[in-house]
Amino acid sequence: KYAFFTGSDWVVETVDSPGPVGMYCSMALQSGTTAYVSYMDGSSFDVKLAWQSGGGWEFEKVDTLGELGFYTSIAIGSDGYPQIAYHGTDFSGVRVARWNGSSWAIETIDATAQVEGQKGIAVDSYGYAHVTYHDENQDALKHAYWNGSAWNTELVDDAGTGTGYYNSLAIDNGNNLHIAYAHAQYDDSVYLYSELKYAKRDPTTGVETELAGKRFQYRLFQNSPNPFSQWTGIRFQLAQPGAVSIKIYDIAGRQVKVLTSGKAKAGPHEVAWDGTDAAGRTLPSGVYFTQMKSGEFLSTRKVLLIR
Repeated sequence: KYAFFTGSDWVVETVDSPGPVGMYCSMALQSGTTAYVSYMDGSSFDVKLAWQSGGGWEFEKVDTLGELGFYTSIAIGSDGYPQIAYHGTDFSGVRVARWNGSSWAIETIDATAQVEGQKGIAVDSYGYAHVTYHDENQDALKHAYWNGSAWNTELVDDAGTGTGYYNSLAIDNGNNLHIAYAHAQYDDSVYLYSELKYAKRDPTTGVETELAGKRFQYRLFQNSPNPFSQWTGIRFQLAQPGAVSIKIYDIAGRQVKVLTSGKAKAGPHEVAWDGTDAAGRTLPSGVYFTQMKSGEFLSTRKVLLIR
């Protein structure tokens, strides 16, 4: 069903019937007025889309290849076209359906992930989609985004159990990503969702996660994606505020670039590397290393650059 408020009363309409339709629904407004609703048709496990038209509702099946439609999430870009994220009973990756003006283009992203729980989807000012989801294999909240030619994925937060199973995504006018999500603890076979977390991703400086009272350890995470060809994200965290440096070395041990060097607050941070050296020159394919140093803490990770 669909309900809207006239200013004095609620008007309720039936969108689709009969049968088990409407599960895992999500709604977005086209041009701020026309409602589009994605949902599962439980009788056939298909993904469906309904939209307002001529005072009534029209609907169609979006994806019928498998048992699909769990936790749909819909967004509409500036072009007016809907994009829908969802997963199926095989839990293998996130499926994204994009209307291109004449048909549905459907792709599976992060196919090795075991996707469960809610998903968020939003479209930035360039028309590129961003999707947030929980990967049970890594027990982590992840972010996937379209860069105009391919999908890229990155890990947002893997601290805890069931992190990001429930999440919501929004993008502001500066193309900064904002994610609210549940951080869980696991005790005696029961999930205890005890904390609400917030992460913000600046297109240039990366992800920062806020949580009052959270204790962190010094840690350098594996970059993602790895291997990479255009850019990769390097996540690290500090146990306490202090000086930290993230540097890139080649296989001969020569320093090729300093990604960050200075004081930072306690908690998680992320920097990006585009595969160039300190002078901005494109580096060749090969093995490189990221090194984090903060006080007596020193950690190194191998990075593979492929051109």
